[in-house]
Amino acid sequence: MPYPRALVPRAVTQRLPAFFPTRVRIESPVTTKNPANGEMEVTGWGTVYDDVPAAVSPVIRLGEEWRNWRLEYVYEQVTHRAQLDGYYPDIKASHRMVDVKTGVVHNISAAHASSHLRLTRIMSRVVDPQAVEGL
Repeated sequence: MPYPRALVPRAVTQRLPAFFPTRVRIESPVTTKNPANGEMEVTGWGTVYDDVPAAVSPVIRLGEEWRNWRLEYVYEQVTHRAQLDGYYPDIKASHRMVDVKTGVVHNISAAHASSHLRLTRIMSRVVDPQAVEGL
C-alpha cells in the first residue's frame, strides 16, 4: 500500500521565505606570491556563491560538540551559526561569509553540507564584533 501524500497548507508555503530571512555571499581568498619573501598573501576576495538565502543567528551554547562536521581543526571562538538554503559541499574554513543586508563579515570555522542535499550549516566568527552591536 503506498504512503499517503503529505499535504502542506498554503499558509505554510507562503511563510517559507521567512525561514531564510537574509542573504549571504560566500567568498574565497585570492592569494598572490610576495616577490620579496616568497610567501603567499591574501590580496582580495573572490565571490564563490552570491545572494544565497540564509538564516544567521548568534550561538547561544558555547562548547558545542561538532559531530559529523568536516573540520580543519583550528581552534577559534565561534560566535554565529548559519543555515544556508541549498547544498554547498565545497565551502571551506578558508572562506568567509558576508551578510548582504548588513555587510557583517564572518570568518567560516566549519561547514557541513547535509546528506539529503538540501541545507548547508556553517559555524562562523564575526570579524568585527563592534559591527554587530549597532544592529
